[in-house]
Amino acid sequence: MARRSLSALLIEDNPNDVELVVAELERSGYDLRFEHVDSVERLQNALAEGGWEIVLCDYNVPGFDFRDGLAIVIEYGHDVPFIVVSGTIGEEALAAVIRAGARDYVSKSKLAHLGFVVARELEEVASRRAHRETEEALRRSEERFRLLAENSNDVILLHDLEGRIVYVSPSVERVFGYPPEELVGLGMDKFVHPDDLLRVQATIAGIVAGSQTSAITTLVRHRQGSWIPVESASSAIRGDGGEIEMILASLRDISERKLAEAARELLEEELRQAQKMEAVGQLAGGIAHDFNNLLTVIRGYTDILLSRLGREAKGSGEIAEIGRAAERAMQLTGQLLAYSRKQVLEPRVLDLNRVVTKIQAMLGRLIGEHIEFSTALAEDLGSISADAGQIEQIIMNLVVNARDAMPEGGTLLLETGNLTLAELSTDRRPDMPPGDYVVFAVSDSGQGMDAATVARVFEPFYTTKARGEGTGLGLATVYGIVTQSGGYIEVESEPGLGTSFRIYFPRVAEEAEAFSPKPPDERPLIGSETILLVEDEETLRRVGRQMLEMYGYTVLLAADGAAGLELAQNYPDLIQLLMTDILMPKMGGIELAERLSTLRPELKVLYTSGYNDSGSSLQRVEGARYLQKPYAMEELARTLRELLDSAHPARWSRSRRLPTTRRA
Repeated sequence: MARRSLSALLIEDNPNDVELVVAELERSGYDLRFEHVDSVERLQNALAEGGWEIVLCDYNVPGFDFRDGLAIVIEYGHDVPFIVVSGTIGEEALAAVIRAGARDYVSKSKLAHLGFVVARELEEVASRRAHRETEEALRRSEERFRLLAENSNDVILLHDLEGRIVYVSPSVERVFGYPPEELVGLGMDKFVHPDDLLRVQATIAGIVAGSQTSAITTLVRHRQGSWIPVESASSAIRGDGGEIEMILASLRDISERKLAEAARELLEEELRQAQKMEAVGQLAGGIAHDFNNLLTVIRGYTDILLSRLGREAKGSGEIAEIGRAAERAMQLTGQLLAYSRKQVLEPRVLDLNRVVTKIQAMLGRLIGEHIEFSTALAEDLGSISADAGQIEQIIMNLVVNARDAMPEGGTLLLETGNLTLAELSTDRRPDMPPGDYVVFAVSDSGQGMDAATVARVFEPFYTTKARGEGTGLGLATVYGIVTQSGGYIEVESEPGLGTSFRIYFPRVAEEAEAFSPKPPDERPLIGSETILLVEDEETLRRVGRQMLEMYGYTVLLAADGAAGLELAQNYPDLIQLLMTDILMPKMGGIELAERLSTLRPELKVLYTSGYNDSGSSLQRVEGARYLQKPYAMEELARTLRELLDSAHPARWSRSRRLPTTRRA
């Protein structure tokens, strides 16, 4: 910030206080030229030299007090703000300071206010001088006034007490489109907005009644019919006898300021919305975590019972139905985790065109023949780093949302492209850093949405569909996956004009990886190894133990990381695998795995969790796996065999990480 020069006269008998005042003014941005006086004679000599912009006076200087100093300043005829700077004084003394004519009072114990007070007084001095100069110019010569008005960027006009225009500066044609002569003789009602006329008339009445100046904001009609916001400052023009003859008004176009204010309000609203969605996401993630633990128990015991009874036994159908209900509940918790950005992603370098092409036929069947479906895929599309399965879920959710918006049919377009945003790009969202992006867009010709719906479209459980037709989690899931993948999403929609969702993924330099489907794993699932199961939920420990023992494993149990570490330290035989929850009291699974990796280098690690806490540092044991709760018994058994049969022993590595959340 540019510093302002300031000439200050300090009336003070204490040199230390002078230093404090000088330091505060310099801290407030002033390049200070000052003189310190402590007697009447020195004060008079300094005032005789002139050039002072401000006088700062102690309340009581030996030999004279602030009243004497103020009287001397007034005697020399200087229009210089006089501010008392003193120790704490009582209310009566403070009132006496103001009555005597001092501009303000600043306590030495609160010198931080001094810079503000000085700046305000300097502005007021400048304002007073400007008004005096304007009024003097008007009285002395209409021609001199015209020179001033015609060189002003603002529109300056004179009108009589009834509001009829007497004079308007040539700048009116540039700002409002009117030739000056077209407005002379007209009343304010011809171009001031009807809603503002009463305020304009009240302003004129106030000035006539004695108000020195008045400033209001109004709308003024442009000659082409549009309305322009202006800031109007008015003051009285008096005749030789002191009576008010006319009113001078200065009109400043504040369109750019209004646009900036509107943009700021929009950004503030977006920030409030983002904070609200973040809070809802935290809640959704916590709920999903607790439900996933419960679903792990339900699904685990369902699998155990079906395994013991067989699929043909009495009651097995009902048990299987419980399992299917648990699977449907898993889909809901999965959507909550996606929204709250607490999924575990398996990112790899992708070609978005390949992902779209892979599922294009399925999408066509999904939307039906009543919708015209097409794609426009860029030939030179860049690569992105993302989880392929989650990207497919984004596409399907957006396509289903578009289909539901066109019950009578319409058009649906999927597009991809590259985009480079420069530092000063006007197209760039404030939260998007400059750089290279891959863009994916889904546009439909459906019903569209109003602004209120668009503002809430990504909130979980918010839906405009009829009861029973949707959970309100589809677009919330899309939002969570996009932001967790480091991307950005925006929506444009108007009622009756369709909707377009645009997603921006950061472009990566690597080539997309070739993808080949994983062959089915036919290996036996039975094992004989020893597994250390560390889980703080007792019901999860019990069901986990039963599932593991049904597949032949020896199971050691611990209720938290500290207990698991102690057990492993004292256990005399080999422990082949650690199966641990991530978030636990006393010691979490990550720290436990790190400490056991030095104690038992041969140990394999399987992490489990109801959700992935983005605050966790998921450093890993090389070759470790992550299994999302709730898991099926066969899924657990197959994961264990893949880990235990892997060729390489587990090694601790700080350079590799488990798939983890990305912060948007």
